[in-house]
Amino acid sequence: MPLVSILIPAYNGERFLGAALDSALAQTHVEIEVIVGDDGSTDATLELALVVAARDRRVRVLAAERNLGAPANQARLHHAARGTFIKPLLQDDVLAPDAVARLLEPLVRDDAIVLATSKRGLIDAAGDALPEAPWTHALLAQDAVLDGTALGDAMLAGTVNLVGEVTTALYRAGVVAPEDLWHLGGDEYRANGDIALWLKLLAGARAFYTPAELSWFRQHTEQASQDAEVILGGRLEWARLALEARPYGFLADPGHEHAALVRAAQVAGQALPAAEGRPELLEPLTGALSRLIARVDELQAIAS
Repeated sequence: MPLVSILIPAYNGERFLGAALDSALAQTHVEIEVIVGDDGSTDATLELALVVAARDRRVRVLAAERNLGAPANQARLHHAARGTFIKPLLQDDVLAPDAVARLLEPLVRDDAIVLATSKRGLIDAAGDALPEAPWTHALLAQDAVLDGTALGDAMLAGTVNLVGEVTTALYRAGVVAPEDLWHLGGDEYRANGDIALWLKLLAGARAFYTPAELSWFRQHTEQASQDAEVILGGRLEWARLALEARPYGFLADPGHEHAALVRAAQVAGQALPAAEGRPELLEPLTGALSRLIARVDELQAIAS
């Protein structure tokens, strides 16, 4: 059976890391390694991970002397992975016991499938189920193999992450270089790095989707995704994504591209007032919007 590397980037995560590790080690697919990358935590995260590693040989711990930041931490985890397949697991989240087995099976069966994902659920800080959100509803009623380019086009047209947070997916190792995980064309994506990664994995490939709920995304006030700046940055980044995806084969149809660009401009425009006085957000956005408007004009000229 192929080795699957479950990668857990961790930073000051002692509150939830134990549950994440328990869910990783409870996988029915037994050929796994679990690598925890502690990113210079100031709480007991590192100590907790080392205790688990001491009693279970499947667990390795990478300790950083200083905080590297999420992208660099993810990169070193991918470099350290020995598996043929990668299963990310955020420190706050948990996996169903059969998550790896269910997602791995179609990739082993079909070499053209690069990424497998599923429906995900929401839980609160106590681990109790939260109501469905619009973005957690099942995409399909049954298991299916999807065209990767079409799936990427749908994400760009709707400005929505249809694959899910990184905990949701399992993918082939080595398709994307570790240092390039959160890049698409230009600079690194701070909020939508997962979407940049999905697009690169999906380009010219196939994806597998199951409506089975195989992971749970924990929502609590301390996580980065709840930060207002991250939410704002994510809305502004859709303009760059819509522009930088085309060289990878996405939005090849001019009508689809036009719709995606207009939608991205609308999302960015709604967020602009909140970005006033924030040059680190406004400067890259201004450049992206200028390029976006120029491309929309080109498409309209072609259509006429």
